[in-house]
Amino acid sequence: MNSQTGFIIPHQYSSDFEDKSIEFPDFFETDKFTLMHAGNLMNTRPPIPLIKAYKEFLNICPEAKDNSRIYLLGNVNFYKDEIKKETKDLPQFYCSYGDLSYDVVNKMQKYISVGLIMESKGVISPFLPGKFSSCVMSDKMILHLGPKNSEIRRLLGEDYPYMAEIDNVDLISKLIVELYNHWKNDNQMNLNRTDLKLYVGTDYLEDQINTFVFN
Repeated sequence: MNSQTGFIIPHQYSSDFEDKSIEFPDFFETDKFTLMHAGNLMNTRPPIPLIKAYKEFLNICPEAKDNSRIYLLGNVNFYKDEIKKETKDLPQFYCSYGDLSYDVVNKMQKYISVGLIMESKGVISPFLPGKFSSCVMSDKMILHLGPKNSEIRRLLGEDYPYMAEIDNVDLISKLIVELYNHWKNDNQMNLNRTDLKLYVGTDYLEDQINTFVFN
């Protein structure tokens, strides 16, 4: 942040208000172990390793075929054909192949088990995706698939266990198994990070602006 030339403001989350009138889509099942990625998949964010890892997870935990689901919500134009081919016999998988209402997705975020954050393959990722603040404020576990040197990993901390490179199928599968076992024992799956809630909240942003502008 440079008060002389301008400000870079990360994605903020202004409210945890839930509109009770918003209905879930027919495909969404709140009683299952659910992983969800909300947002467009650019050509540098391939979802195929994730799908293969999920299939591997189902082979390891066959009972999860009945009580788990994975959702990709957003534009996937770069990978549409690959996704359809890879998920032809995977009824646990749902892809919207286009945008859904922000209000609907935001409500769904509060009822999933795990929020997926996929970043581009690379050495570094200094960008903080908007879905990070949504996952934090909904208090759901995060499975981060991206570079080790990233802003998300910095914020989650070196000890946070659910992180892997976006193309590491074996590790992603292993982490999904761990998260699934966690869900079976405690289906609340809370992230419990009050420090991150503060970081993505408006009060912290106001404090930072006051510090750099008025001091």
